[in-house]
Amino acid sequence: MKNSSFLFLLLCQILTAQNPSIEAIGLAELDARCTILNNPAQEGSQRGEMSQSLLYNPQLSELYTSSTFWEYSKNGKNYALLLQHFGPEHYQNTLVQLAFGLQIYRTFGIGISVSGSREKVVEQNAQRFLAYSLHWDYHPKNSLHWAGSFQQSGLSEAKYSFKQQLIYNASKALTLLGGFSLESQRGSYLSLATEYALFDFLRLRQGIRYAEQLDYRAGMGLSFGDWEFQVSFQWQLALGQQEGISICYKW
Repeated sequence: MKNSSFLFLLLCQILTAQNPSIEAIGLAELDARCTILNNPAQEGSQRGEMSQSLLYNPQLSELYTSSTFWEYSKNGKNYALLLQHFGPEHYQNTLVQLAFGLQIYRTFGIGISVSGSREKVVEQNAQRFLAYSLHWDYHPKNSLHWAGSFQQSGLSEAKYSFKQQLIYNASKALTLLGGFSLESQRGSYLSLATEYALFDFLRLRQGIRYAEQLDYRAGMGLSFGDWEFQVSFQWQLALGQQEGISICYKW
């Protein structure tokens, strides 16, 4: 079961897009276009988003993660919902996550998220887990963005996670990112990434992440009016190549 759980943690999720957040742009788990869910404390403007994402392995088709997101921001308040399923026959995980954020000052916000998951390993009873996260977001100026989070998961055997990310807009087109995560158990990492807006409708991304080994990730985002299409690529020594797609509608 430990191997299956570790495999699941390695696989999540697809590359995120334009708005930077605590797990954005190839830095952490290749999260999909779900910026509020990853950092509900970020500055909220009036907007809504829905997206559908899929991460898969071309050589191992049963290793896939499907995610559906809903996000909404208005008057400095952020709301988000995630439904996610990981689907190999021998190990399945279903996740529901809720997030809320509030801008309490012009340059500072806080947020919380709660998630519940159900894990089913072949020939074993299903197990259920809860996780709680506190988020903060500080942006003293438009070119600099600092975000962090603290998470506790599990009750009898609690696990803790502390994450930090710094985002610097070097120019109108170029964004530089750096981040790390400290885990009470296996999973700490250090990561670096860049994003470049080649055109208004096209963004290119690449990043590296080092935990117990180095992996590389890259992707791009295409915008067409209210629609955004994301593709991502990830290479890991343990799992090989993985690819992801995400379709997002904004209003």
